[in-house]
Amino acid sequence: MEAKREWPTTLRDPKHFYKMYYNEIQALSHNIVCGCCSTLDHKLSKFVRVPAHLQLLQPLSVNRNLVPFPFESGIRELDDANIMIDPLSLDAENIWLCKHCYAVLQGKTMPASAIANFN
Repeated sequence: MEAKREWPTTLRDPKHFYKMYYNEIQALSHNIVCGCCSTLDHKLSKFVRVPAHLQLLQPLSVNRNLVPFPFESGIRELDDANIMIDPLSLDAENIWLCKHCYAVLQGKTMPASAIANFN
C-alpha cells in the first residue's frame, strides 16, 4: 500500500543515467585484436599495448618457406625477422597483445594459440 502512494517515484537526474550509459558504451566501443593469437575483444583491460620491438616478439618468428601467403605487418623490423602477427593488432608502432599471450611471450616461448603456431 505504501508503494502505491509513493508511485511514481522521482527518478535520479537524467544526466547521471546518460553518464553511466556513455561510460559503458565507451568502454565497449573498441575492437581490439591480439597480435599473437588474433583474439578479438572490446575491453581494454584484457590487453596490453606494447612497442613493436623484436625481443618480446622473437618467439613468433616463422620460416617464411612454410607459409604459403604473405604475412607482412608493415613494420620493417618485424618483417625482416619473419615475425608473424595479426596486422589488425597494430596501433601506430605498437601492438596489442592479450594478457595471456603477453605473459607467455615474456617467458620467451610461443603461445600455443599463436597464429605463428599455424593456428
